[in-house]
This record gives sequence, structure tokens and C-alpha cells, in this order.
Amino acid sequence: MTFLINRRKAFRGGAPPDPDGASNVDEVYLWNGSSESTYGTTYNVIDYVDRTATTGNAVDRGDDTNSGRGTTGAHSDTYAFRMGLQSGITAVAEAINYIDLTTQSGNSADVGDMVASPSYDPGSGITGDSYGFMMNRGATNSIDYIDLSTTSGDASDRGDSTVNLRKPFGVQGDTYGFSGGGFTTGASGKDTLYLSNNMIEYIDHSLTTGN
Repeated sequence: MTFLINRRKAFRGGAPPDPDGASNVDEVYLWNGSSESTYGTTYNVIDYVDRTATTGNAVDRGDDTNSGRGTTGAHSDTYAFRMGLQSGITAVAEAINYIDLTTQSGNSADVGDMVASPSYDPGSGITGDSYGFMMNRGATNSIDYIDLSTTSGDASDRGDSTVNLRKPFGVQGDTYGFSGGGFTTGASGKDTLYLSNNMIEYIDHSLTTGN
């Protein structure tokens, strides 16, 4: 899975249908990933596409410090953060990296580490006004958060999700962030190993405490 960042221009006070003030969405960033044809081959490339154009290929922006897949993250108007990475190397799996969204070139740089080593699959990345959250990452139900205004420092523990989910999807509004879908890991067996989930959880993304 590739981590997608929809870059938003730094304008506030927008009107519907753009109430959060994201007046222009110029670029979409695609970060890390793996090959379907050669399973196990992972990449460190960071590409972007221009969403104002209807034709054209992705452009290479730079590289991540590590190759991997299963990424998730959050972003401000200035920085995008990749929070964790699926890897058999603990130090790589825990790493938080960032890129500067005000430029279309440059490699990512290290910010700090997650509270617990992420594993298996990407979780839900939630972007608030001040903080970025990661929910339901693989085998853990912990909710980590980072300060989106700084490019140094480790993540902190906010609380816990209701269940441990794998591959959920996250969205956010002006006040709340939502994590839903995905699956849980059940007892070993053809029909019970992966159990689909229809639960939707939410957090107030202005807060740094609470389950």
C-alpha cells in the first residue's frame, strides 16, 4: 500500500464545499509502496501528480530514507508526515519521516519514532488542525499522535481504539476523525483467519487524550 498525501494550499476561512479553507488541491503525493508482480519488493520513492491537470505522468519528488510499504500518516499545510513503515527492521518500522510541502523536490527526513513498533498493515491516518493521529496499526489498538507544526520529536500515546484492526481507512472533518472498515485476525482457519469489520470509531482530533 502507498501512502497518499493530498496537498492543500495554506488558505483558511473557505466556504462550502470547502469549509476547512483548503482552497486549492494542487498535488497528490504517493509515498513508498511495493510491487504486485514481485511480492516483497518495496520502494522508497516519493512521487506526485498535479491534480489541476487531466493528463500527465507522476513526477519523482525524491526518496524516503527507507524502503517499505504499509504506510500511513498525516499532514499540515506545510509538512507531510509518514508515520511508521511495514518492515522487518524495528528501527525502520517505528520511524516517522517528513517532507516539506512548499516545494516539489527533496527527500524525506527523520522526525522521530512511534510509541510502539507498527506491524503488518497500514492504519488510519487522521489529520487535525494541530495534531496528526495514527489509529489501528496492525496488531496494536494504540492511538499515537504527533505535533504537525514541528519536524523533530517522537510520537505520544493518546489512548486506545476499541478493537485491533488491520487495513482500516481514516477520514476527518473539522472536529472529528473516523476510522472504519478493515478486518481483525481470528482463529487460524480458512474461514475464520480474517474477519471483516463494519465498526466505525471516532476521535476528537483537537484533543491529545482519550480513547
